[in-house]
Amino acid sequence: MAGPVVHNQFMKDCFCDLELNQYLTKNSNIFAQGHDLLLYTQLWDFLSNRNISLILSNFKFREFVYNYLQKGIKNESVYQDKNIRMFLYGYIAHHILDSYFHPFIMQYCEDYLPKRSKKWLHGTIETLYDSYFIETRKGEKPQQYKLYNNFEYSKVHNPNFINNINHSIYETYQLKRVGQKFRHAFSSIQSYMYLYRYDPNDFKKKIADITEKFVNLGARDFFYQENAIEQLKDYMNLNNKTWKNIWSFTTDTQETSNTNFFEIYKQALVITEEIINELEHILNNQSNVSKQKIKSIIPNRSAITGLKCGQKLPFVKY
Repeated sequence: MAGPVVHNQFMKDCFCDLELNQYLTKNSNIFAQGHDLLLYTQLWDFLSNRNISLILSNFKFREFVYNYLQKGIKNESVYQDKNIRMFLYGYIAHHILDSYFHPFIMQYCEDYLPKRSKKWLHGTIETLYDSYFIETRKGEKPQQYKLYNNFEYSKVHNPNFINNINHSIYETYQLKRVGQKFRHAFSSIQSYMYLYRYDPNDFKKKIADITEKFVNLGARDFFYQENAIEQLKDYMNLNNKTWKNIWSFTTDTQETSNTNFFEIYKQALVITEEIINELEHILNNQSNVSKQKIKSIIPNRSAITGLKCGQKLPFVKY
């Protein structure tokens, strides 16, 4: 995942360009977290929730969108409640950005998940980008930024909201009651952001330094830093050097690129805008949704690898 701030800004940029600001709700920042919401709930069951998030990231993206729309159209909730539509748009925006950002960031990490023998750079780099966005887009000091204020959940009372999520995920992945996990995440994400992202006095970093002696997960790097812009010079590829998508080297097609972060961000933004624009056209005209139509709109991209959905990955149990 890119950091929560980057995902929030990406969704706002998308809707601003589409002139759909009227759709942005109090919950838009939460919905922009997409499948990563499952990482912000039920910490006692974190490994299981993370694996579900990875399954949603890597498999059947098109099928999930189709099933969600089919259910929402059938019970008409996607027309009646903009939160139900916004959850899907936030989910799509999150997935598309990740599908472009992850291959780029992994040139530095060499892996999606941490290796026991080396420092986990993935989370470090994402947090640096968050810090950069806080400073340059919001004009605030990252370490003092109260991110948790952006995640106060306004409960969606429409009973179809969780039912739609449950139904579409079960139809797509045969996973039960995942909607309930999302509902827990909606109400717990604000506390999570306060606990793991807000540390103005470096007190939590010191505790994280102690835990790092036992668990090499880069916990210290979840907290925002004041000198992010300087550190990010090594991770933006502003000189447009050629980099490789490491996952593509396990397939028949080996992908390389020389794009930098800002070019990738814009590329993902244009594609997401096109997707939402086409879905808006379908919904506003109350058209029928076919699998073939969704396949023509939704790219078959894994949010983890940037390649076709369904590639077997050793850290995803499915």
